[in-house]
Amino acid sequence: MPIAIGALLLAVSYFLGVHAGFALTSDHAPVALLWPPNAVLLSALLLSPKRAWPILIAVTLPAHLLAEMSAQVPMSMVLLWFVSNVTEALIGAFVIRGYLHRAPQFDRFHDLIVFLIGAVLLGAVLSSFLDTAFVAAIGWRYSDFWTVYRTRLLSNVLATLTLAPLILHLAQAGGRFTRRRGVRDQIEIAVLLIGLWGACALVFLQPHPDANDFMRPYMILPLLVWAAMRLSVSGLCLCMLSVAAFAISGLLDGRGPFAASDPAAGVVGLQLFLIISAVSLLLHCVSLGELRNAQQVAVQHGERLQLALSAARMGIWDWEVGSQRLMWSNPAYNLAGQALQYETSMTRMLERIHPDDRAAVSAAFADVANGADHLEVEFRWSGADDRGSDSGWASAIGKVSERDGGRRLLGVHVNVSERKNQEFQVQQQLNQISHLSRVAMLGELSGALAHELSQPLTAILANAQAARRWLQQGAVGEIHEVVDDIIAENKRASEVIRRLRALFARGTADSGPVDVNECVRDVLSLAHSDLVARNIMAEVRLAANLPDVWADRIQLQQVLLNLILNACDAMRENNPGERYLRISTRLTEEGEIGIEVCDRGTGIGDLEKIFEPFYTTKQHGLGLGLAICQTIVGAHRGRLWASNNSDRGATIHIILPLLTSISDRRIAAGSDHPAT
Repeated sequence: MPIAIGALLLAVSYFLGVHAGFALTSDHAPVALLWPPNAVLLSALLLSPKRAWPILIAVTLPAHLLAEMSAQVPMSMVLLWFVSNVTEALIGAFVIRGYLHRAPQFDRFHDLIVFLIGAVLLGAVLSSFLDTAFVAAIGWRYSDFWTVYRTRLLSNVLATLTLAPLILHLAQAGGRFTRRRGVRDQIEIAVLLIGLWGACALVFLQPHPDANDFMRPYMILPLLVWAAMRLSVSGLCLCMLSVAAFAISGLLDGRGPFAASDPAAGVVGLQLFLIISAVSLLLHCVSLGELRNAQQVAVQHGERLQLALSAARMGIWDWEVGSQRLMWSNPAYNLAGQALQYETSMTRMLERIHPDDRAAVSAAFADVANGADHLEVEFRWSGADDRGSDSGWASAIGKVSERDGGRRLLGVHVNVSERKNQEFQVQQQLNQISHLSRVAMLGELSGALAHELSQPLTAILANAQAARRWLQQGAVGEIHEVVDDIIAENKRASEVIRRLRALFARGTADSGPVDVNECVRDVLSLAHSDLVARNIMAEVRLAANLPDVWADRIQLQQVLLNLILNACDAMRENNPGERYLRISTRLTEEGEIGIEVCDRGTGIGDLEKIFEPFYTTKQHGLGLGLAICQTIVGAHRGRLWASNNSDRGATIHIILPLLTSISDRRIAAGSDHPAT
């Protein structure tokens, strides 16, 4: 609203408020029983920016002068009352705006408390001293200081409690008296107002008041409680103003229960009755409004959460730590338009988990029962049930919270079957690429492998020929030694063929305990002939008593064989006496297995780029060997990197963790089975 229109509206409202105040003034008091102008000015200041306050105060002065002088109030009293009126409004506005930095919203209990402190306790209480002092100084309708102060204070408090919230809430709510707009709401308002007005007429307008009938005013309280429960703050204030108008009108005409006693005591009794009722009902109305808003926000958040969980195929669960009770909600499987939620037990839940994963899930929940504050586990569930769940993979994450003296594990679970299927497909492709890489490496070793096989075969042939000669000569005693040599050479050839078949084999990853030192020996045995053909001297430094790692033996041999062949290629230009290869294993300080392949070649130019796919320094290389090696090591939760030696050549480092727990073994093995 433009400032000019707001200022004009304020001037008119202030003028009408002054006349209403005079109309509600008793002959026995110098001030009105309810004084609206101050509440009108306070509301205008709270709804306006501070820079507009001087303008608003200025426009109220002509309205104040015009209204007060028409009532034949002395000019000195008129000016001093304007000062006290503005003081009360400014105190309340400064306190409220200074703390809230905005106008109070009467659907928040906190804002109501600030309003009561700023506008009632500080604004009205402090300004009433000033107003009473002005009345005493002028002597207009003055009796004694505390009588005037009491009447002035109660008058301003009553107006602030009933009129200011009405104006502020109507301005913020767009003129609504109820929380909803509908025909039934309008009918309810009409019935409530008719009943309230009828009760007020019966209570406050009786012609012959009885001093003993002091309980009659409480007849209207049920209707006011109804208004506080069903209407907004502005609707409640409208009802309170209606009650105040009936009560004050009856008192001024000498009717109603408050007119039956001493006039001064009747005024105070009426004001206190209205003030106590207004404060109590405002607190009740605002508390209910805040509760309704909180419920609406909770419902909205719940709907958004259910939508997000359903879109992400996630569910929530709640476990009372140490008990069998488990609440399970799965919006991903929405039946009949409602999120699926049911109560089950730990035993039934474990029955639906894949047998290979039950131990890992049980161990995770047992850790929480023993004091752990979080849970994270992946598992497969199997079988369909009447709740719509099917088989697949799930990932569960939870955190412990302390509530009602107990520990509860609150968490979410998400269906990761699609991700597991993708991981399985990627693993299949990696296995195929790894197989092709092994075939390519063995192709490079074909000459050396042929030589490796020709030696035992030649020895077998020579021993067989010698045995035939000894048989012809009748030297049967020498036959046993020859047969032993044939068997030994046959085993030697069979071992070479076994290693070749293992590397040529195609299949999925088969993880298990692997002795790293034994794996190194097998690879060196396979590459022995190639090392001899290239005049490369190999030194092996294997740490004793190394624990096993959980890995795929064939893939680990593939990595070592690739690194050995790369080291040999790096020393191709070296003199025969300078071709030195060292392979070592060790147990690191962190409790991991370290493998190092060191050469004395030309070194590596770019230590990071060599692991990128299709990057190669060989003339006929594909650039996939080291990339595949890094992928295999990473799948085993290990690390692979390169470094240049201080003197000459380079070293490739491998770190493999020791995996001992069931869950770690399952993760290291990868998704051996697709989700069903």
